[in-house]
Amino acid sequence: MSLITVCCEAPVGVDVEPSSRRDEVASAAEVALHRNEHPSSPDEMLRLWVRKEALLKAHGTGLATDPRCVHLDTSGHILEGPTGAIVDLTLGPDWCAAIAVLGPTPEMVVSY
Repeated sequence: MSLITVCCEAPVGVDVEPSSRRDEVASAAEVALHRNEHPSSPDEMLRLWVRKEALLKAHGTGLATDPRCVHLDTSGHILEGPTGAIVDLTLGPDWCAAIAVLGPTPEMVVSY
């Protein structure tokens, strides 16, 4: 799946992963999780991963920035690390996706 984001008011980043990658992403926990993050399932880990990757892409660094420096709560609010707003996307059971915007969260229109 391809996903395109456009935001005229602020930098934006997006990440989308197939749900089939949940076990693969869960096995990368040691390189992705902040010391205070403890996802309770592979699905939660995948959600955390797409949120962090979208945020780091919005900042223009992607995974060149250590995702362990980003601490998110279970709803995606940033507790520590780069600033921004993260919004989860619902694309059906086969996909996990998030958009991050640096600045106030604009009105979003999702079409697929």
